[in-house]
Amino acid sequence: ELPQVGVTQAGAASVVVSYRRDNMILFEGGIYEFANFRPVLERYAQSHPGASMLVRVDKQVSMQGFLELCDLARAAGFANVLVAAEPAPAE
Repeated sequence: ELPQVGVTQAGAASVVVSYRRDNMILFEGGIYEFANFRPVLERYAQSHPGASMLVRVDKQVSMQGFLELCDLARAAGFANVLVAAEPAPAE
Protein backbone atom coordinates (compact mmCIF):
# COMPACT_ATOMS: atom_id res chain seq x y z
CA GLU A 1 0.00 0.00 0.00
CA LEU A 2 1.32 3.42 -0.97
CA PRO A 3 1.44 6.32 1.51
CA GLN A 4 -1.19 9.03 1.16
CA VAL A 5 -0.04 12.43 -0.09
CA GLY A 6 -1.73 15.75 0.68
CA VAL A 7 -2.99 17.55 -2.42
CA THR A 8 -4.16 21.15 -2.85
CA GLN A 9 -7.84 21.69 -3.52
CA ALA A 10 -9.07 20.82 -6.98
CA GLY A 11 -9.04 23.94 -9.08
CA ALA A 12 -6.96 25.90 -6.57
CA ALA A 13 -4.77 28.53 -8.16
CA SER A 14 -1.02 28.36 -8.14
CA VAL A 15 1.13 31.41 -8.65
CA VAL A 16 4.86 31.86 -9.16
CA VAL A 17 6.85 34.48 -7.26
CA SER A 18 10.45 35.22 -8.24
CA TYR A 19 12.50 36.59 -5.37
CA ARG A 20 15.77 38.32 -6.21
CA ARG A 21 18.48 39.93 -4.08
CA ASP A 22 16.47 39.88 -0.82
CA ASN A 23 14.33 42.84 -1.88
CA MET A 24 13.08 42.53 -5.48
CA ILE A 25 9.97 40.43 -5.99
CA LEU A 26 8.43 39.66 -9.38
CA PHE A 27 4.74 38.74 -9.12
CA GLU A 28 1.92 38.69 -11.66
CA GLY A 29 3.68 41.11 -14.02
CA GLY A 30 4.71 43.59 -11.33
CA ILE A 31 7.94 44.35 -9.49
CA TYR A 32 7.69 44.90 -5.74
CA GLU A 33 9.88 45.54 -2.72
CA PHE A 34 9.42 43.23 0.23
CA ALA A 35 8.15 46.03 2.49
CA ASN A 36 5.25 46.76 0.09
CA PHE A 37 4.36 43.21 -0.89
CA ARG A 38 1.97 42.06 1.85
CA PRO A 39 -1.17 43.87 0.56
CA VAL A 40 -0.54 42.45 -2.92
CA LEU A 41 -0.34 38.91 -1.54
CA GLU A 42 -3.40 39.39 0.64
CA ARG A 43 -5.51 40.57 -2.34
CA TYR A 44 -4.39 37.60 -4.41
CA ALA A 45 -5.02 35.07 -1.62
CA GLN A 46 -8.48 36.53 -0.90
CA SER A 47 -9.54 36.23 -4.54
CA HIS A 48 -7.97 32.74 -4.90
CA PRO A 49 -8.87 30.69 -1.79
CA GLY A 50 -6.67 27.63 -1.35
CA ALA A 51 -3.97 29.05 -3.63
CA SER A 52 -0.42 27.72 -3.56
CA MET A 53 2.66 29.84 -4.12
CA LEU A 54 5.79 28.61 -5.87
CA VAL A 55 8.75 30.74 -4.83
CA ARG A 56 11.68 30.87 -7.22
CA VAL A 57 14.76 32.22 -5.47
CA ASP A 58 18.18 33.13 -6.75
CA LYS A 59 21.39 32.54 -4.82
CA GLN A 60 21.52 36.16 -3.64
CA VAL A 61 18.43 35.69 -1.45
CA SER A 62 19.36 34.83 2.12
CA MET A 63 17.69 31.98 3.98
CA GLN A 64 16.26 34.61 6.36
CA GLY A 65 14.76 36.51 3.41
CA PHE A 66 13.25 33.34 2.00
CA LEU A 67 11.72 32.36 5.35
CA GLU A 68 10.28 35.86 5.80
CA LEU A 69 8.59 35.59 2.39
CA CYS A 70 7.18 32.16 3.32
CA ASP A 71 5.83 33.57 6.60
CA LEU A 72 4.31 36.50 4.70
CA ALA A 73 2.59 34.17 2.24
CA ARG A 74 1.11 32.01 5.00
CA ALA A 75 -0.08 35.11 6.91
CA ALA A 76 -1.66 36.44 3.70
CA GLY A 77 -3.69 33.24 3.36
CA PHE A 78 -1.81 30.98 0.95
CA ALA A 79 -2.51 27.30 1.58
CA ASN A 80 0.96 26.11 0.55
CA VAL A 81 4.35 27.60 -0.19
CA LEU A 82 6.74 25.64 -2.41
CA VAL A 83 10.30 26.49 -3.39
CA ALA A 84 12.28 26.17 -6.61
CA ALA A 85 15.94 27.18 -6.86
CA GLU A 86 17.04 28.91 -10.03
CA PRO A 87 20.17 27.53 -11.65
CA ALA A 88 23.32 29.60 -11.43
CA PRO A 89 24.10 31.50 -14.64
CA ALA A 90 26.85 30.05 -16.80
CA GLU A 91 30.16 31.84 -16.31
